[in-house]
Amino acid sequence: MQKTLSENSVGQIIYRVVAGILFGFANVIPGVSGGTVMVVLGLYERIIGIITDFFKKIKTEWKFFLPIVIGMGIAILLFGKVMSGLLSRHADVTQMFFIGIIIFSIPGIFRRAAYNEKKKLDIKPLHVVIFLLVLALMVFMFLSDASAQKEAIKNAEDASAEYTADHSAFRLVMLVVYGAIACSTMIIPGISGSLVMVMLGQYKAVIDAVAHFDIVTLLPFGVGCVLGLVFVAKLIRWLMKNHSQATYSAILGFVIGSILPVFPGFPAAAQAAPLIAFVIGGAVITFFELIGEKQNKA
Repeated sequence: MQKTLSENSVGQIIYRVVAGILFGFANVIPGVSGGTVMVVLGLYERIIGIITDFFKKIKTEWKFFLPIVIGMGIAILLFGKVMSGLLSRHADVTQMFFIGIIIFSIPGIFRRAAYNEKKKLDIKPLHVVIFLLVLALMVFMFLSDASAQKEAIKNAEDASAEYTADHSAFRLVMLVVYGAIACSTMIIPGISGSLVMVMLGQYKAVIDAVAHFDIVTLLPFGVGCVLGLVFVAKLIRWLMKNHSQATYSAILGFVIGSILPVFPGFPAAAQAAPLIAFVIGGAVITFFELIGEKQNKA
């Protein structure tokens, strides 16, 4: 997208702040792709160009980029508290919302993994092997540390309980890794960075840190985000461009395998709320899939 003479007008600045808010909201809600939002808003190509050559382009593009960053910060701080409250007070319902998003996202990811650029079914043995390896890894991780995986999102503390966080050196290093993984994926249209955090079992911990302004937790996570956006994003873009089906085969295994740690278990009695949340989650991801497909055809 080329610059225009009115780019630094008040109206354009407000537009980019609002765009940043929408992008921030999208990346807080698991299943909603921030990359898709930016595509719809017509800002994706320029933003991805800045991110993948950040240290060079930020010198000339900071006036364009800063309002978007401000909007993102506003959205994450405000909506982070909302999601933290939902996970604390309505853990099972919120988890079923996530499950709906995950399951209803599988067909779209399968199409990207199974069909080539000519829209023809093209499932290679290598793609199947990649899918099975990633799925097996996810199952192994769940079985080897099932309690920790579920505790991150299921065993939510009571809203009145005192907030506690692990600030050990190992935990802080892992937060850098989680930040790099989540933020390098959030810029890919169709992929939700926050859903990746759910799959890693880290979503609630980070959302709670945002709600409680836990700088010790958020700082290493933020460092990981910067590293992921600036460096890992280049690798992901290259993989998506040159080995799209293989990459989505891995993502498919990752997504299906993530159902185990997120699933809250079957309720003791029939309840309508979790089922409704499941349907709403499915509707949300289906809606954004349709928007993404419409945008790609435009």
